[in-house]
Amino acid sequence: MRKLRSDSSFNGLSAGQREQLLNWLFDENMSYAAAVERVRKEFGIAASLAAMGRFYRHAAEERHLGNLALAQGTEKDFRTATHKLLALATFQACVHNDSDPRGDGLKAMSALTKLMLQNERQEFQEKWLALELERLRMGQ
Repeated sequence: MRKLRSDSSFNGLSAGQREQLLNWLFDENMSYAAAVERVRKEFGIAASLAAMGRFYRHAAEERHLGNLALAQGTEKDFRTATHKLLALATFQACVHNDSDPRGDGLKAMSALTKLMLQNERQEFQEKWLALELERLRMGQ
């Protein structure tokens, strides 16, 4: 994950201010424009809509990674969840492909499909190795 730029308007926020801004964006679902205005009024920090968007995406990624770190489950649970997420991302790339003149959706779909196939291949190899190990144990 990338860090915020060193010249980002939001690097100067105190922990409390940052938490308040995150609350506005995520809990209150405040628009970027409203958040920019509120940050200017309450914290005295001037920021652009683009900067707010970058901050939001960065914070969303941090939250997502934090949620993954807190998640509990077995390795199989994580593999199943990963497989579902890859399938969902592939589906979204397919849906958005029509409106993408650069073809990035098709590239993403292709890459995600390859990841799904690699995942399935790895699961198959693990099952095969487990069976081979069991066969060897029975032969002894």
